[in-house]
Amino acid sequence: EETDETEVDPPPKAEIDDPITDDRPSVETPENEQEPDSQPDPDVDPPSTPDNSSGEDIPVVDPPSNDEFPPTTEEESSSGTESNDPTTGDESPSGTGLDDPTPTEPVLTPEPEFEPTPPDISGFTVLTINGTDLSDNLLGSDNDSEIFRGFSGDDIIFGFAQPDNFFGGEGNDLMFGNQNEDFLEGNEGNDTVFGGKQNDTLLGHAGEDSLFGDQDDDLLYGGENADWLNGNLGNDTIKGGDGDDLAYGGQGNDVLEGEAGNDFVSGDNGDDILIGADPNITDAGQNEIDTLVGGTGADTFVLGDEIQVYYEDGDLNNLGLEDYAIVQDFDSTQDIIQLAGNAEDYRLDVQPEGLPQGTALYHTVGGQDELIAIIQGTSFPVVLEEDYFTFV
Repeated sequence: EETDETEVDPPPKAEIDDPITDDRPSVETPENEQEPDSQPDPDVDPPSTPDNSSGEDIPVVDPPSNDEFPPTTEEESSSGTESNDPTTGDESPSGTGLDDPTPTEPVLTPEPEFEPTPPDISGFTVLTINGTDLSDNLLGSDNDSEIFRGFSGDDIIFGFAQPDNFFGGEGNDLMFGNQNEDFLEGNEGNDTVFGGKQNDTLLGHAGEDSLFGDQDDDLLYGGENADWLNGNLGNDTIKGGDGDDLAYGGQGNDVLEGEAGNDFVSGDNGDDILIGADPNITDAGQNEIDTLVGGTGADTFVLGDEIQVYYEDGDLNNLGLEDYAIVQDFDSTQDIIQLAGNAEDYRLDVQPEGLPQGTALYHTVGGQDELIAIIQGTSFPVVLEEDYFTFV
């Protein structure tokens, strides 16, 4: 078996079904900033993965000792540790966050297309490390950039000091990016992925995945099924994808989109932008009930854009009680609610019988009201003409 140590161009872009982007200016956030004492609990059971919703820094994981993994030669590590049948590496990977009493008024529209891109590893010595169809332990090195391909099996993959690309393949994989800018794609199975330091890209895809950005400005995309996503430190961009997702921004000024499914979206610390629906489809928010929690900071709750009203099904025969957002902790002294159209297009009232308590926000359509959101957290009535509502 031979180990491929050559200067190579970066691997091709990984394709995902939904793009991720973050156009906001970067804002530095002290790493020692503390989380609030408590965090809202969604009425769901989180997956059985490490809970870092407190926002504490996830430690960079040291590589396992030789007692934990059997020693391997360089040739063995390039093809996994549990099979004598080498994988040549010719097969491509299968994967396809200011207490100002006058709120600001960001205008948010659907983002342009963006494809997450693996870090540029040209200029580094690149080592391709392939797993097998069994469960492999794949370890990188301090000196090289690695391209890891786990293939089948429940793999454990550790990167080290240089930028690495991870492709978990099938199975329930555990991946640690560690020190540099890494690209980590779980693909099939219920994967657990830690970005580590620097600006990482984490993709879950199929399965119920747990993604932890850790430090710096990370991109997290859950993909299919119900995922757990935590940006932790930095100004992160988080998208749930399909399924009933739990998305936490952590510290920093984050952008969070629940997308399809009944999502729980929490900004936590920082001035966050929260979107429960998928703004890039024509029926954003239909047939879903999302919970939006801003946390501390001046947050923006997006319920519509220049193109469409979210959670509007266009049915004149009902009130739209099957699709709406719950804005759980609206603070009128600093938060913003963004709506499509004009104030005359909406009205406020008590919540419909049987729904969560709060102020109901209706979009008026041809004489029929359509429930868009239930606003909670304020101690006095909200008024559409106040500055905390912005219209686009």
